[in-house]
Amino acid sequence: IMGRRGLPLSLETIGNYAADIVGAPLGETWPRRFKDRHNNTLRVRWTHALEICRAKALNPTAVHEYFTLLTETINKYDINWKNIYNMDEKGIQL
Repeated sequence: IMGRRGLPLSLETIGNYAADIVGAPLGETWPRRFKDRHNNTLRVRWTHALEICRAKALNPTAVHEYFTLLTETINKYDINWKNIYNMDEKGIQL
């Protein structure tokens, strides 16, 4: 929920995600130690609201045309649904 509201994830939330990935509980200090170990590469950033020009481009006609083209392309090249992924220029936000 926080990520959808433009707020960075808390260390507790990051620890919970990591515990889900490894399938076991992590120590209480794991998130802080992880952050400290990767301090040179990790940054906290606030997400930005959808830009006005992008919001205006998101209309029912454009969405319909996009999915029509997507469906045609999937059918034309016989793309299996398990080979379809979604990612934007910002990558994955946890």
